Amino acid sequence: MRDYGNADNRWDLLEEMMELRSEFAFNHAIKGFGMDFEKALDLLRNHNDGLTKMEKEQRDVLVAALDNLVDFAVAEEFQMFANLPDDLDIDDEEDIKEAESIFYRYNNIYSSIENGDIEYAMGVAAGWVSYSENTVLTYMTQGDNRVRPWHLALEGTSYRKANFPAWLIPPIEHGCRCFLVEEASSVLNCTQLTQVVGQVNEMPDFINPVFKESVAKGGRIFSSAHSYFSVPKKYKKKLRTIANRIKGKWLEKQ
Repeated sequence: MRDYGNADNRWDLLEEMMELRSEFAFNHAIKGFGMDFEKALDLLRNHNDGLTKMEKEQRDVLVAALDNLVDFAVAEEFQMFANLPDDLDIDDEEDIKEAESIFYRYNNIYSSIENGDIEYAMGVAAGWVSYSENTVLTYMTQGDNRVRPWHLALEGTSYRKANFPAWLIPPIEHGCRCFLVEEASSVLNCTQLTQVVGQVNEMPDFINPVFKESVAKGGRIFSSAHSYFSVPKKYKKKLRTIANRIKGKWLEKQ
């Protein structure tokens, strides 16, 4: 915090925190994906040279996760700093206490929830890539008293993987514990997989739009609907430059 008062130093400090948050978030993604860190890094930096079909699909998920989570981390740390007083006095005890409270809220409370969502989304994605396109998948809840009623309303909805809507792939909101199960076509009394359709054709209003995409299908874990991405236009170019710089460090071969 000693260099906070200088504008240039403030951006340098902010970029360091953005890079650190990106690293933490992506490490949680790799953990959720159930993959060794070095293998994930090798896949990420391999431009589909000699990869199996499964490895290509795994790489697509990792690339999508990195792209989203770096953008997310950059936006999150920007919002955290934006919450600090413009006239923050690093020599004032009350100002420092306020800053520490803001840092704790973002880097402990919020990030704990977000990291859980990241791991869960990547865990679902790890299972997703193992299914064939014709696999019938059904959305299920944990079946306990913690299940949210609107999640229960979707239970039993089935699609072929090829047609499964991104918004129905868990998590569908923060802390979601729902999951997908593989079904035999005979269970659904279908003689042709092309006949299998879901019970819900459009995304219901109760689905959190932050989770309307799915990293399992190459989308984002946290969509642009997240409040972190509401950034003043004058900062967007600078934040995009920082994000690209961080992504480049992950993607460049050593």
